[in-house]
Amino acid sequence: MMKATLPVRIKAFTRYLRGLAKTRDQQAFADLRNGLDASLASAVAITPHVLPFLSDPPEAADTWFYCVGALFTLNPRWEDDFSIGMAFAHLHARLPDRDRALFQALVLCPPEQLPGKLQLIVAVLAKYEIGIDWELLLSDLRQGFTSLSHVQQAWANDYARIMEMLEREELHHTRFINV
Repeated sequence: MMKATLPVRIKAFTRYLRGLAKTRDQQAFADLRNGLDASLASAVAITPHVLPFLSDPPEAADTWFYCVGALFTLNPRWEDDFSIGMAFAHLHARLPDRDRALFQALVLCPPEQLPGKLQLIVAVLAKYEIGIDWELLLSDLRQGFTSLSHVQQAWANDYARIMEMLEREELHHTRFINV
């Protein structure tokens, strides 16, 4: 386990994930993907990839390392400084109503439902080949552990800000969307 500050551990972990994506380490991705299943067997498979980055001793909020590691396998695309809210706003016009509703469900869900809602959101982003900043996501979740509603509100604010900019045509959809 790392004896480093939280930002250093988050940066090291996301760098590790990017390295796995770059080398196309199928076994590591399979192990991490098992983390999408909440069983004990999946925890055993994912632990070797996550444990080196946890605090010493591990804290309850470190569970987000497991969640983000598993989610990353669904969509390893990366876009610097691009939150979940920003990514979804860029997709808004292209999404069917049922997928638009997923974002609202994400920002309104209770904390215990957040991992499942994030899984759905990340899958939609992957379908449209939209990346997010995984380091930012992990940092938000890990630091917001005691008040995830603040994190969810920040995503909603990002979404609203980007939607407003798109409506005023200050941003162009094509920067982030493969047309």
